[in-house]
Parts: sequence; structure tokens; C-alpha cells
Amino acid sequence: MRRLLSTLAAALVSAGCLAFMLRDIDTERLLDALASGTMAPQLLAFALALSLPFWRGARLRRLVPRALAAPRGALTRIAAEVLLWSFVLPFKLGELSFPWLLNRRLGLPVGETVAIFLLIRFTDLAAMVGLTALALAATGWTPIAHLEWALVAGGLVLLASPYGVIALAARVRGRAKGTLGNLLAGAAHARSAGAMLWMLMTTLGLWFTHAAIVWLVLGAHDLDIGVAWSVVTSTASNLAFALPLPSVLGLGPQQVAFTSVAEIAQAPPAASVAAAFGTYVVLAAAAILCGLIARASSSASADTALQRRNRPSL
Repeated sequence: MRRLLSTLAAALVSAGCLAFMLRDIDTERLLDALASGTMAPQLLAFALALSLPFWRGARLRRLVPRALAAPRGALTRIAAEVLLWSFVLPFKLGELSFPWLLNRRLGLPVGETVAIFLLIRFTDLAAMVGLTALALAATGWTPIAHLEWALVAGGLVLLASPYGVIALAARVRGRAKGTLGNLLAGAAHARSAGAMLWMLMTTLGLWFTHAAIVWLVLGAHDLDIGVAWSVVTSTASNLAFALPLPSVLGLGPQQVAFTSVAEIAQAPPAASVAAAFGTYVVLAAAAILCGLIARASSSASADTALQRRNRPSL
């Protein structure tokens, strides 16, 4: 019964969002917009989308202990599986697979995996909101006059905020015990300046890749809203995707946010909806393909070199 109610709620949210998007759009015009998309930019966008697990895996490598000696490619496979479950499961339950996979595949304590999960999600949230502020300042579209400098300052502070958390965790973790100590240890593995710089670069690489995907798909539908608005469209849709709402395969809030921002940037509604669906197909196809390959290539028992080394001999 609970599963039925969850499925019904997901279908209602997706249907409601789609109905809202299509409320004033002529069906024939929408079909023309969907059919008119140029294939080459969308294929390039798909190729870029295949790199997303590698960005996430590269960032994760500086957050786990070096002594863990994670097998080559293990972190990328974990990132790919998390993306798969994030698309497939409702209420963002797929996100919970992240700490579970870190614990099962790498043998990290649960407290540390939860800390790494929270730190990465905070880093992504700060980066998306910070990049939105910087991009809005670049567009000059602000509801209040002379707000651009405040947006720039706020955006830079948000981009730097996760690294302040890491530095603070590194300073106080020696004084904490038990669960709190594990949480702080999980947040302090990237405490060196080089590790924090690597985290910043891989995070920016991840979200600029997302923005490039959006820009390419918009261009495939002859929508030239500029790089800054493409960044805002990308971050807005990803922030909506992160909401813990039920939906069918991630369809619904993400596309509403995408089309809303694109229309603010003066993109025609039918073409905006076509680009929103095109971006969704590119990201979903890449996430499902990479996730299935990662899952198939992962060991069934998920033993790592460290776990095997620590296993008592028979």
C-alpha cells in the first residue's frame, strides 16, 4: 500500500509539473520544436554528460583517507551508481546510497561516510547558489538597482564556504570523541590547501560541465540566451532536481525550473520546453548508462584491497 501511494504521489507531481509547463503551448508548435533539435550538439552534450561521474569521483578521492588505498576507478563507479539511483528512486532516496556505498565498497566507518556525504552535498549546494549569484550579476538582471556587487560578493563567499567548514573540522576534530569525532574526521580528510583547491576545481568543473550541456542543448534548439543565462538555467534546474519531491524518473520540478529561467531570458516557451526535455534525456541516458556499467563492473561482495588485507585468514 505504501509503495502504491508513493508511486501515485510521484505520478501526480510529474503530471502536475508537465501540465504547468504545457499550459499555454500549442501542441503543433511544441512538436515542431522537439523535432527541430540539431543532433550534433546534443550528441556532444551526451559525451560531456558521460564525464560527470569522473568529476565526482575525482573530487571524492581527496575526501577519503589516503591510507584507504581505494581501488582504481572505485570512486568513479560509486559516483556513477549514486547518479543512477538518484534518477530512478523517488523522494531523492537515491542520495542515501552514497554513504552506504562508501561504507560497503571502501570499508569507511558510517560516521565518516555520512560526514563526507553531507560535506559534498553542502559543497554542491553552495557552488550552485554561488554560481547562480555570479551569473545573475553577469547578466545584469537584478530586481534591485546596483545589486550586482552584492551578488558577486555573496557568490564568492558561498563558493568558499565549504572550505571554511573543512578547515574548522580539522582544527577541532582532535577534541571530539565518538560519533562527533567520526563526523569531524570525515570532513577533515581534505584539510590541506592542495586538497581544498582540488575540491574547488573539480566542483567548478562539474557544474561548468552541467552548464555546457545546457548551453549545447539550448543551441541545438536555436536558443541563444548567452553563457550566463545558461549557467543560471543549469543551476536552477539542478537545485530543483535536488528537492526531496516524488517524481517519475526525475521528471517534473527540474523541467519547470529550466523552462522558467529560459523564458525569463526571453526564450520562446515551446523551444524552452523542447530544450528542457532534451537536456533531461541527455543527463538521464548518461546517468543510467554509466550507473548500469558501474554496477555490473563492481564486485558482488564489494571487497576492497584494504578489506581483504584486514580479513583474518582461515
